[in-house]
Amino acid sequence: MNFDYISKEFSVNISSSILNLTFTPSSSNKNAFAFVNGIEIVSMPQIFGNFNNFNKIRLIGSTNDMSATQLIALGTMDKTAFETVARLNVGGQTVSATDDSGLYREWDDDFLYIYGDAVGMTYPNDVAINYPDTVPEYIAPPVVYGTARSMGPNASVNLNYNLTWILTVDTGFYYLVRLHFCEIAYPITQINMRVFDVFINNHTAINDFDVIREGGFGVPIYRDIIVLIPNTRASSQQDIWIALHPDISSKPVYYDAELNGIEIFKLRSRATSLVKTRPHCHRRRST
Repeated sequence: MNFDYISKEFSVNISSSILNLTFTPSSSNKNAFAFVNGIEIVSMPQIFGNFNNFNKIRLIGSTNDMSATQLIALGTMDKTAFETVARLNVGGQTVSATDDSGLYREWDDDFLYIYGDAVGMTYPNDVAINYPDTVPEYIAPPVVYGTARSMGPNASVNLNYNLTWILTVDTGFYYLVRLHFCEIAYPITQINMRVFDVFINNHTAINDFDVIREGGFGVPIYRDIIVLIPNTRASSQQDIWIALHPDISSKPVYYDAELNGIEIFKLRSRATSLVKTRPHCHRRRST
């Protein structure tokens, strides 16, 4: 498969003193066998929030918040496993496990996931990152919130394209898409200076979003969106498109958009297998 190695990361709630990990050969190949080279188990805080309250989480493709039927389909928190599909440091370099905020996560460079040649512009951290009580530092390290990618300074250009990332996922699953924001660019320090919309798979995920209004200058915030990727006979994998575009309805000072980090988690019931046989393949798209 042209990979030097493959690592899989899962977050599960353990309610007993025993954790069973079972590796089973694929039933589709009679010559298949199962093996593993290493296992790490790390205790972690509840980074996924209070999943007993789904009312604040938007389901892409639905005009309303998640219904009770959809919540049951996802399962409760103690019966759901979260497989990490992607973790990107937008606008910055790869973050090693030792540079994470205590959870030993790796954050990849986002450049290879950007659609086409419209990569926008990046800017490094030159301001202090001030975590609010609602966003503990373990949600994402300062190095993630301290770098960002925006569309660029040209308003007329920005109005004619979307700053877009594409990530390939398996079909037939719900995904939690977590987007990290922190305004770190001077002179954008006041409300209504940069306002934008976020689209996921051509659906509006966040509308009229002003990072300063939601948090403040140098203050990290994040937003969670649930995305359903239905089964299809055409392919076992599909793309998740995450796109930003200026929202000019409030006539902001700058027609621009920015993002600091992306995480995508596959949601699975622990009663079934957590992985498919093929690893995810990600390639940069071109126009």
